[in-house]
Amino acid sequence: GWVNPKDPDNKSKILAAELMRGVGGVLINSMGKRFCNELGTRAYVTNAMLSHNRKFSETGTWDRSYPIPTFSLVLSSKAANDGSKHVDLYRHK
Repeated sequence: GWVNPKDPDNKSKILAAELMRGVGGVLINSMGKRFCNELGTRAYVTNAMLSHNRKFSETGTWDRSYPIPTFSLVLSSKAANDGSKHVDLYRHK
């Protein structure tokens, strides 16, 4: 979900629409690395994100004691314009 930089610890998050990936958004992990094909299915992308948790990667079970990974969705200005209806919505959250 989207994280409000003014309130990063808020448990309430807004899900990034699949359109944001569809218009060219690139998902990167906390190391700044692209880790999946953003146009993959929701299940594929979610699994790629969950796999940043070592236990999930090995067993398919989430380890709650492991820190929650952070990801960024990066958009070019063209991609942001293409998805402006959604970008504007998220910008106000």
